[in-house]
Amino acid sequence: MRSAFIILLIHIGLASFGQEIIQENDSLILWSKNRPLTWDDFKGPPTPVRTHNRAGTGMTIQYISMKNIYGQVEINPLCYFQKCRSWTNTNDSKTLDHEQLHFDIQELYTRKLRKSYSEYGGGNFNDEDFYTSTSDSIYNLCQSMQEKYDYEVLVNYPKFLEWKSRISEELDELKEYEYTKDKSLTKFK
Repeated sequence: MRSAFIILLIHIGLASFGQEIIQENDSLILWSKNRPLTWDDFKGPPTPVRTHNRAGTGMTIQYISMKNIYGQVEINPLCYFQKCRSWTNTNDSKTLDHEQLHFDIQELYTRKLRKSYSEYGGGNFNDEDFYTSTSDSIYNLCQSMQEKYDYEVLVNYPKFLEWKSRISEELDELKEYEYTKDKSLTKFK
């Protein structure tokens, strides 16, 4: 089912080359190292999965298409925070830091996705099976990482600090795959 959804997103994106990339609006925030989350961004109703949950972060990877400098179509994944799917019933800074790291983990896996696309062919859309299977695989790895993060840091602030350092290092290692407005996938190589 997720594969069909990804293909649908890719086809929708291919139909709209002139699309403007949303940096932030009433419902989405594009991941940026210069734009940390605030509690004002959490606009959804509280929906705790477990009784100890104090906040939840809704995130999505949206796929856009663009023509690169060679006139080829590229698929570029973007990591977004979803304001209306994110909620809180607290306002403490440690919980906000915890939720920010969930967003950072999502960005990390978005960069891994960009890297895979770039290594395969610059994101040039010519093999739907590759993009679908790669997207599914990285999505599953990201979900596993998110669950592991929650499990390991639950009421363990020193462990949170270890995770924060680790994710920061991994983001730095993949800095060349960070989205910027002027970078196509061919420039990620």
